[in-house]
Amino acid sequence: MAKDKEKAVAKKLFIEQLMSRKDIAEYIGITEKTVGKWVQVENWEQIRDAKLNNSKSRSENIKKVIDELTNMTLQIIEKIKHAEKHGDTDTLLNLKKETTRLSQEVAMYNKALEKLEAEYKISLSTYLDVMEDIFQSLNRHNHQLWMQTLDFQKQHLQSVANKIG
Repeated sequence: MAKDKEKAVAKKLFIEQLMSRKDIAEYIGITEKTVGKWVQVENWEQIRDAKLNNSKSRSENIKKVIDELTNMTLQIIEKIKHAEKHGDTDTLLNLKKETTRLSQEVAMYNKALEKLEAEYKISLSTYLDVMEDIFQSLNRHNHQLWMQTLDFQKQHLQSVANKIG
């Protein structure tokens, strides 16, 4: 039983915290070989990669880049005000060129974000098919639990229909 808890903690650290096998082994107090075996046998690398590369993570990363570029632009705008105040036309010209470049980058990232979100958006019918399959599997596995979740199923599907549809 203790090994199951250690494995669960190791999996969480590997997949969600991106810790190395060595660091996980030291943290939990097991061998690095044991962690490596779990990673290999249970495909933790594939799970971690899928989680890191999912559309939500990629969208969030692009949004962070856009935020950083926007902050850089705001800082340059303050410098532009200063250059205008002091009549420094050479600096003013260079700063305006820089804001134009940053604006173009923001536009490029916004376009990439729109494309990514459109590409990975699933249809309501696909989502409903998947959930129906999950609910049917739950019914076959544990009918009593399935019965207890009927209200949840209805509410969840309605919520998703409102969001996606």
